[in-house]
Amino acid sequence: MRALAAVGLDGAAERRAAQCSHGMRRRAEFARVLLSPPTLLLLDEPHSALDADAAALVNEMALQVTERAGGVVIASHDRERVHEMTNRTVELSGGTLVS
Repeated sequence: MRALAAVGLDGAAERRAAQCSHGMRRRAEFARVLLSPPTLLLLDEPHSALDADAAALVNEMALQVTERAGGVVIASHDRERVHEMTNRTVELSGGTLVS
């Protein structure tokens, strides 16, 4: 229950996934990460279709993983947001490393 509360889903613990919005299902994924912190977190367009609170959760989750000596790999078109939450970026264009 603490993981659900941490991602703002404490009131939805009894709901089936089919009854949850897309945003709620994404938050449930974040709760799973909090329950069993990975050593490597792979995120594909992690901020896509999220409100500001949920986007902040993504950033916090990534920070927690790195603070536990883990790594985070992010695939995103949102350069600005990725630069805000990382200390190193690699940019690919057409399958070629450009930076």
